[in-house]
Amino acid sequence: MFAAIEKHQKAMRELQEALKMVQGTLGPDPKKEKKYGDLEWTARAELTSTAPTTLQGLLALFTYINGVTNGPLSPYGKRDNTFEEFESLTVVLANAEELLSEQIGRAA
Repeated sequence: MFAAIEKHQKAMRELQEALKMVQGTLGPDPKKEKKYGDLEWTARAELTSTAPTTLQGLLALFTYINGVTNGPLSPYGKRDNTFEEFESLTVVLANAEELLSEQIGRAA
């Protein structure tokens, strides 16, 4: 889980750089925008589909998603809609439910 979070953080930073306006143009380099956009999308898909195996991993995932969404962990330093896709959150919640069920089952 922690490696997947770090991979996504790196991909978001690289995408942020790729989205900067190229001097003398009206926008970013379209090839870099596509390349790093695709890398971020892949890292996000891997992150949201990775099932945490520990409660610490689950907490790290929720903390990261919340931090990016509300801004403190976003490379832009402000609110970010990266994780607001319904499908991504559904997978995260299903994985959380499975882990919590296992943990509670063991404790019961």
